[in-house]
Amino acid sequence: IVDFIVGVLLMLIFIMPFFSTMVSVVTDKENKTGIIMKMMGLKPSVYWTVTYFIELAKTELYMLVIQIFGHNFGFKMFTFHEQFQFALMLFLFSNVLVIFSFFCSTFVSSTYTTVALSFLFITLSFSLGFVFIHFVYGFGGGLASSFTPFMIHPFWVFYRYLDGLAIMLFFNDFKGVALNLDNESQYLGSLFTTCFGLLVLHWFVWFFLWVYALNVLNVGDGTKQSPLFCLRKEYWDGLCGTGKAVEIKQGLTKVQLDAVPDIVNENAVASTGNPWDRPHDVESEHSRVVNSILEHDKGARIAVTGLHKVFGEGTRHKKVAVKCVSFGVQENECVGVLGHNGAGKTTTINMLTGLFAPSAGVAVVNGHNISEGFSPIYAEMAVCPQHDILWPKLTAKEHLEFFGQLKGFFKGALDDRVREALKQVNLMPFSNRYAGGYSGGMKRRLSMANALVGDPSVVFMDEPSTGLDPASKHQLWEVISSAKGQHKSMVLTTHSMEEADVLCDRIAIMASGEIQCVGAGYQLKRRFGKGYTFQISSSKDMSAIDEYVHSLFPSARILGEPIGGLAKYEVSRKDVVMSTVFSELTENVEKTEKLGITSWGIMETTLEEVFLKLAALADIFEHTEVTTLVKKDQSKSLACQISMLDSEAAAMESVQVPIVVGEEVKGEKRRKEKK
Repeated sequence: IVDFIVGVLLMLIFIMPFFSTMVSVVTDKENKTGIIMKMMGLKPSVYWTVTYFIELAKTELYMLVIQIFGHNFGFKMFTFHEQFQFALMLFLFSNVLVIFSFFCSTFVSSTYTTVALSFLFITLSFSLGFVFIHFVYGFGGGLASSFTPFMIHPFWVFYRYLDGLAIMLFFNDFKGVALNLDNESQYLGSLFTTCFGLLVLHWFVWFFLWVYALNVLNVGDGTKQSPLFCLRKEYWDGLCGTGKAVEIKQGLTKVQLDAVPDIVNENAVASTGNPWDRPHDVESEHSRVVNSILEHDKGARIAVTGLHKVFGEGTRHKKVAVKCVSFGVQENECVGVLGHNGAGKTTTINMLTGLFAPSAGVAVVNGHNISEGFSPIYAEMAVCPQHDILWPKLTAKEHLEFFGQLKGFFKGALDDRVREALKQVNLMPFSNRYAGGYSGGMKRRLSMANALVGDPSVVFMDEPSTGLDPASKHQLWEVISSAKGQHKSMVLTTHSMEEADVLCDRIAIMASGEIQCVGAGYQLKRRFGKGYTFQISSSKDMSAIDEYVHSLFPSARILGEPIGGLAKYEVSRKDVVMSTVFSELTENVEKTEKLGITSWGIMETTLEEVFLKLAALADIFEHTEVTTLVKKDQSKSLACQISMLDSEAAAMESVQVPIVVGEEVKGEKRRKEKK
């Protein structure tokens, strides 16, 4: 009786690795360690093969420990029957257990959910399986046909085998019959052969179902393929790393590249009564990118047109996160994407790196359309994610060696690149310390080094300097600036206006999911700023100060209410003659004392002010009617009002500033540096 009870309990004990394998795979998915390895160039087939054998080794070790335990305690389930056939069955079941865990893991993305569902699944499988299988043995006579409805579950196939072994202990007047490969055909309908064959069939069935679910139904681990992905040669080439992926499809037309999703126009009409349109400079950028795709321009490393993302599609609570974004990046160029939290910057990067599938639009990276698969793109791409994805038990040196090898560097060349990368990010003294013990700033620098160590041609950086102290931040800027000139194309998202000014050749400002303007930093300042910001402090009546400022600058517009005797004004460039301003405010001592002026300053419009003005305009379209910076006109679209701000600035300058790209921007920067 004790040995029979042990046999029943083994049904529960032997399936416990299902829980650990599920948690391990989903933890990798939740922490993004798996996807970051693929983004850095690791082939999916290599990743899953290694993961499979690691989980299989863990499962086999668990099975071995149970067997040793059973032998030491003399349980007949382990000692009475032939050991070879028992070990062979355990080995096969371990393989089925791992592949079945892989299949189930594709439907969950949270570790906590996995823990709860795994325990529930194991408990229900054991409870129902024991009842069904034992019922067939006890009341169905153990006929093979009686088992058929229950053999759909791999656990129940193994239960049939274990319960059969336990029942055979009562054969021959309770003396028992030992099952072996010679006599197994005589008992319980060829118990071993039948269960072994069914488990082999289960392995192949769950393997193919897992591959399909991983590509079509996968949750939380990259983009999904079409239901017929397995019929495409590009998929198998990308999976196995053979052949070359097809470059930009000839079938792309201008109509497809210019298409705007219906939901965008519907929302625009509901809000303003007018169809959605882009600001004039963004429309020019869109046209340039469309032409580069149609002409297969090799210099356009990244070409994005009409990229669109809607979360909650098919539900009543749809959220447009990214709205028809278009921009291009040339070789040796860094394009910055600025925007407040929730503007759509990270979602855009996630679509371009394969973490999310776009709802609409086209994106081409190094000549490869992202809709055709990311394997050829990942081979030439690197990512510095917004949140550090590191292994706590690996050192900085080991991280860099691993990512360097993924890009094809080995031995001496790899050692040189690792050493140089550690020096550049100032981590050489800590190269042998576990990453889990690093501070937030050190982890950020290591993430940036991971992205650059393999010399990729395309780099996506999502807020790379977040959490860094000023010294480390400027050092990282030097690393990015030096890397930019090495035939790389970079996309940088940031909240730092200074960072964008220093690193980016062109800047795109996003708000409410769409690009509001694009151009070089100095262009945006001149187009969207009136010219200067004048600030003045006084210890007396601020109304008198306001009159005085307007006497100096007739077009002055106050920026917010004065606080603590400090007032800020936006001043047109045509009203400013520096010699007159300095003369009035420094030599007219009697006037300044009478007004109580304690300090004053005048400066060029900053990128931050441009950003705040555009963000405020987008914000009032979503929430309020007016702000201190801009006013909302319900009859005009957002793009129209942005263009009005732009035209106003251009009219004050009496110069129409052209939109420049690539080398023209760099030429302007060099001219400014010479001055």
